[in-house]
Amino acid sequence: MLVLLLGWRIWRMFCPRTSWLDQPAIFFLLILSALLALRLPQIGWAHEISVDESQMLAQGMRYLSHPVPWRDVDGTTSGPLDSWLITAPMLPGAPATWATVRTMLWAANCATLIFIYLALRSFGTRPEAQLTLLPTVFFYAFVLNPEYTHYSGETLPVLLLSIMVWLLCRAWVRKEFSNPGLFLAGFIAGCIPFAKLQASPLAAFLWAMALAEIIFLHRKNYGRKLGLLCLGGVLFPALLLGLVLACGAGNDFWKSYILAPMAYTHESLPTKIKALWMLFSQGVDFRSYFVSALAGGVALAAAWCYVREPKLGSKLGVPLAAIAALGALAIFCVLVSGKGFGHYLLLLIPALSVFFGLVLVAGKSLLCSPEEADPQLFPKPVHYFLAGLAIIFCLQIGKVPKYFRITRVFLTLRTVDRKSFVARRILKASRPGDTLSVWGWMPGYYVETGLMPATRDAIGHFIIEPGPYRDYYQQRYLSDLKQSRPAIFVDAMAWGVFTWTWPTLMPHEACPGLGRFIDDNYTLWLTVHILAARGAGVPVRIYLLKSRMAELQLTPEELTIPRDPSLAPE
Repeated sequence: MLVLLLGWRIWRMFCPRTSWLDQPAIFFLLILSALLALRLPQIGWAHEISVDESQMLAQGMRYLSHPVPWRDVDGTTSGPLDSWLITAPMLPGAPATWATVRTMLWAANCATLIFIYLALRSFGTRPEAQLTLLPTVFFYAFVLNPEYTHYSGETLPVLLLSIMVWLLCRAWVRKEFSNPGLFLAGFIAGCIPFAKLQASPLAAFLWAMALAEIIFLHRKNYGRKLGLLCLGGVLFPALLLGLVLACGAGNDFWKSYILAPMAYTHESLPTKIKALWMLFSQGVDFRSYFVSALAGGVALAAAWCYVREPKLGSKLGVPLAAIAALGALAIFCVLVSGKGFGHYLLLLIPALSVFFGLVLVAGKSLLCSPEEADPQLFPKPVHYFLAGLAIIFCLQIGKVPKYFRITRVFLTLRTVDRKSFVARRILKASRPGDTLSVWGWMPGYYVETGLMPATRDAIGHFIIEPGPYRDYYQQRYLSDLKQSRPAIFVDAMAWGVFTWTWPTLMPHEACPGLGRFIDDNYTLWLTVHILAARGAGVPVRIYLLKSRMAELQLTPEELTIPRDPSLAPE
């Protein structure tokens, strides 16, 4: 359906005619329902796609009863807003499952597309905005890489950035920035750093663009509007950090959200450039989307060179320069991280998607005069330009057959939806109201068991990873553990489970004081050897509080759980 819609829109670019598809309600009903149908296999997959989505789910579970960021929940490099968004459906009773978080991902992607369309609509007609939105729709709809099919720390920032871009585009075209729009733009800019610290430069850039707009558009009376923009920008940070400071977590915020993530990006510049190059050169998903935007830029440059006296005017020239700067800054944000995680590239979506629309409108503006607005009067260069754009918009069609082949195999080989062996063992020993602590990087155990994390750390990255703040994280973790005393403690530093890129495993005994605390208060209950490429190796160890161990009376039948074929004999 999406391919047919793209073909229809391309045809109408050359032969425009009023159509029922021009209605935004009908267009988005088709787009969003198709996107949902294509995402259903992932939504219904009752297993982990990425540890990131499990981490944020676990954090969302804890936020329901422990609401203070950094004192109760530490999201590492992601802010509290990412997990708060997940808690929205959980508050009225939705389960803390992967289906829930992937449904929220679909909803966030749909909202992003709507606001991008509104931004495109500021410059073009409905058919033009719909056509230039389709490359972004194709990217979301036919992704092959799991990096883009799970809820990540970029999901919410991309939505917020898209809203800001729409507000700026609308104000520029209307030549007036409304007071509510200014306040909302400032408020969103203040929220973005607490969704993804990495996106802070993008928020600051768009806030500066809003400032430039109000000074340019309201030269004499911009004082009040500047006040609204500043008030919106400081409101959320002031409220959130005021709560954090009042609860005595200011030091935790500073170390765990500012200093530790800065130390996390310690790679050298050549290493960062290599990681960035690998992101763009590997994988057809984002590469085809990004190449489409680059090709659009080349087409616009060709039109610019063809015209003897190229003039766009401020209405299109300034937005083009601003959106190109936003895209370059997004690439810089990815570069600074020094990590080869594909989902970082999602920060480019607001810039790339709006760029498609500006290329179409600006190219037509350059190549034809106002009296040639009738498509029947378009000169040949305009038709050549539109034909080039038609090819560009179709560049992602090549991955559609591969997507359906992979999805068909995925559904055919789909395993029985059941919890992992370790999770089922944990559930046998748990009681209502219990909490769980996992040493290592297996937040999926929280999701599978439904047990809330006992500490503010859903993963042990900074607790285990060598770094300048590891002692601080280890002491904080031990303090949280002593205070919560979870009924179950799992040492998941084992072969066969996710262990980051650590060449050697660090068991909990290596953490000062933790091994002694576990020995004094817990009893080793079970060990689970999971087969991996390296052999059975180090097992997952499940510990129970000594009081729970004493009261636990399981029959042999209850202890016997059907084995997974991937498990070695215990």
